[in-house]
Amino acid sequence: MRQSETRFGPYRLADHLTTDRRKVRVSAVRARLRGGTSRRHNISEPFFLEFVESYFYNLIAPDFDNPWRNLRFFSQHEMENTVSTNEILDSLQRCIERGKVNNKSPHPPDMKGQDGADELARKALDTGIPPQDVLSKALVIGMQHVGERFRNKEIFVPDVLMSAKAMSAAMEHLKPFFESNALKHRGTVVMGTVLGDLHDIGKKIVSMVIEGAGWEVVDLGTDVSPEKFLNAVAQHPGCVVGLSALLTTTMINMETTVRHIKAQHPGTKIIVGGAPVTHDFASKIGADGYSPDPQGAVEFLNTRGLQS
Repeated sequence: MRQSETRFGPYRLADHLTTDRRKVRVSAVRARLRGGTSRRHNISEPFFLEFVESYFYNLIAPDFDNPWRNLRFFSQHEMENTVSTNEILDSLQRCIERGKVNNKSPHPPDMKGQDGADELARKALDTGIPPQDVLSKALVIGMQHVGERFRNKEIFVPDVLMSAKAMSAAMEHLKPFFESNALKHRGTVVMGTVLGDLHDIGKKIVSMVIEGAGWEVVDLGTDVSPEKFLNAVAQHPGCVVGLSALLTTTMINMETTVRHIKAQHPGTKIIVGGAPVTHDFASKIGADGYSPDPQGAVEFLNTRGLQS
């Protein structure tokens, strides 16, 4: 393409951006090719910029008599890519919700032999889908639905564990992006079962759902002393603390832990939970939140937890 054969200008994208629909009104864009022609179109900003770049670098075959024929061709190509992207993310989300880990996994039976979260996460990244979209548009939404269904007693502990396993398989492909800071967690949550209590399963389920919601989880395990919680808070400034207790005899240790944390780190948000724990008890001991289920913990984090 010779420079004399095409001139783009003048165009002012910023003047025609509409933030609500993220559209660009290309009314001031004039593509003057062999005598000149101009039309008005509404197209997405990224698509238009890519189209112009491709035109300048001759990446698409130019039709000098009808430049907008190129635009329609390019638009069709963009739509096909969008459909493919949505299909991959929807399939990945479904694998998280159903607990389909990988191709070899026999669970669930009706998805036997199909690609699972492991393969689809890799495929999404290889296709060029941004890591943030893989996380927010597939993994987070999938685990949110899992948490809601668990709260409504539509699924049970084994189902949540399988979904968490599928989510973990997908997250393995995102780890390099977290490590390079190309992808960031929403925040950090320090989790642990209080001193004298060895019960772990409830805390693990909550931790998995929280991680699936985009938070980094530091799991201190069971029988955690107040001192160990304090050390973890000092190592992770701005974190939220989650305390679990299953025995009524260890609830007093939950109160002690809250008191110690608030004394040294008064701005730290604390959420508590466990079978014998109630909202009234949480308020009495000075905790900032209480949830009887994993999804409630996520909702607390996404509101009050982000303020810490």
